[in-house]
Amino acid sequence: MKKKRFIYFIILLALLILCIKYSDSILGFAGFLWSLVTPLILGCVIAYILNILVTRIESLPCFTREGTLLRKVRRPVSILGSLAVILAIGVLVILIVIPQLIQAIGVIAKEIPMVFSEINVWLSSFDKDWPQLQKFLESLNVNWPQILQKAASYLTN
Repeated sequence: MKKKRFIYFIILLALLILCIKYSDSILGFAGFLWSLVTPLILGCVIAYILNILVTRIESLPCFTREGTLLRKVRRPVSILGSLAVILAIGVLVILIVIPQLIQAIGVIAKEIPMVFSEINVWLSSFDKDWPQLQKFLESLNVNWPQILQKAASYLTN
């Protein structure tokens, strides 16, 4: 029994060493497999969500009456209706989120110069305690207003 366990241990150790040695290839192959499986998983999630809406729309009273034209075309109408609902929700989310995001970026862009000036004042207070730090910061020769202008224009764009 101990001999069998020892052989398993040696095999496991050899596999571990091989996995470590060829980890780049293994991780590359795993990434390749993930890139193949991701669209399938995404499609399954979308189909699951759409199926919930389709079954709810099909159970509406106008589709359940026998002998009506809507009963015959309930599946395509339900699919189009569920797609329209998902599209409307997406558009509403975009219409609500994008303006708020632009406003938040604008607020951040307005506050950045004030924060940098406060940081500059705070760092200059170390002049008495750590003159080497002040000399180092001055030796960097950084044009803070230009950097702030570029960052603000990047954030607002």
